This record gives sequence, C-alpha cells and structure tokens, in this order.
Amino acid sequence: MMLKNSTSVELDSLILDALCKNSLTHHGIKGQKWGVRRTAGQLGRVKSKLSGDPESADRKKISNLKKKNAKSLSNKELIEINKRLQMEKQYKDLTKKEVSKGKKFVADIMVKSATSALTTFTTAQMNKGIAKAMGTTVPAAKKKTG
Repeated sequence: MMLKNSTSVELDSLILDALCKNSLTHHGIKGQKWGVRRTAGQLGRVKSKLSGDPESADRKKISNLKKKNAKSLSNKELIEINKRLQMEKQYKDLTKKEVSKGKKFVADIMVKSATSALTTFTTAQMNKGIAKAMGTTVPAAKKKTG
C-alpha cells in the first residue's frame, strides 16, 4: 500500500512540474492596484511642451490678440494680426511640397468616385421622397448591362 501512495504522490508532483513549466504566468505591474489605470504620463506617452518648436514672441503676441473681440482691437493691432496671417499663408504656399503624379491621379479618382456615389444615393433618396409625397411608387432603377 505504501508503494501505491508514494507513486501517486510522485506522479502528482511530475504532473504539477510539467504544468508549471508549460504555463505562462502574469503578475501585472509591481505596485499596480486592481481597477486603477495608469495615466498617459505614467505610460511615457506624454510629450513635454519643450520637445516641440517653441512659438516666436510675435506669434504669441498675435495669438493673444486674436483671442480678443475684433471691435475692441485698435487699427494698429488689426494691421499686425492681418500682416502676420498673410505672411504665414505666403510661407505655407511657398514651401508647399509638390504632390506626385500618382497621388494626384488616385486623389482625382477618389473624388470622382465619391461624387458619383453621392449623386446616385441623393437622386434615389430624392425620388423616394417625391414619390412618397405624391403617394405613388417609383420604379426600381434599371442596371446597365455591358
């Protein structure tokens, strides 16, 4: 009888060892409490304000002026705002990157396809609305073959 118990204990211990070696355990994050989520800063996903390009003094001044009501601004302040915005627009236009022919082609096709789909959908919906208002039925659109 002793032999039977010792072999079953050994067998149980072998099975337990095999299960432990083939299992993947996860104990979470050290110090993390159940149900408490970490913030973006704790995850290292927050960018500091210093990492980006700092705004120039002129840009800060203009952004503060733009927050005010246009009627409360003086003529000089309005001229400064307009001049700065025009210069930014000109800079953006002058430094615009050229779009490749392939991208332009695909963009044109997408615009045409979307326009066609929206036109078809709008026409069908308008026909339904008109038919409903008139109390008649609209014949189903015929599909083109070929």
